[in-house]
Amino acid sequence: MRDGRAYAPTTLEDFHLAKDAAPQVARLREAGFKCLVFTNQPELARGMLAPDTLETMHRLLREQVAVDDVYVCPHDPGDGC
Repeated sequence: MRDGRAYAPTTLEDFHLAKDAAPQVARLREAGFKCLVFTNQPELARGMLAPDTLETMHRLLREQVAVDDVYVCPHDPGDGC
């Protein structure tokens, strides 16, 4: 949160996973669910987030939370996506 509002992390220092994310995802996987992440990242289109930084964030997410896959929309809302 920044000034009481949520914001997208654009650096690895700003990227934090929720404390209970890993056990909750593990619980879902044990119940037979696939755990997928769908995320919009307009910061990529705006040049505020480097593609390699986002890939590192997603690698950390896969390693630490064990999601099955991550799907990204890298467009700005003005792109009509």
